[in-house]
Amino acid sequence: MLQTLSSSSLSQPQNAQYVIYAYLQDDGEKKQESWKRIQTGSDPIEMKEIASDLFQSQDYKKIEIQKKYFDKRDGSQRVKTYCIFENKRQTDYFILFSVLLLSVASAGLFYLKMM
Repeated sequence: MLQTLSSSSLSQPQNAQYVIYAYLQDDGEKKQESWKRIQTGSDPIEMKEIASDLFQSQDYKKIEIQKKYFDKRDGSQRVKTYCIFENKRQTDYFILFSVLLLSVASAGLFYLKMM
């Protein structure tokens, strides 16, 4: 799933850099989780394509592109999340509610039979 976090991020300053980070989970005993810097570039379209390819390879849990630029008003370097590729687990609450309702109804019927 792709999330573009802000429409204002589409207006690109000339000095903007885009950095791709990948979220890793080590399968070792400690289960360490960390971010790894993958690539830096100045073309946001190319960076999105690279990030999409990395995400589709399913080697990473999450891919994030950060936009680094110089803010002339403040005279400082800014970092903003440009877009995120991640799988979000979607829980179907209707199914959970149905199972809970069925459990309560079964317990109620069992209780009534015992009387």
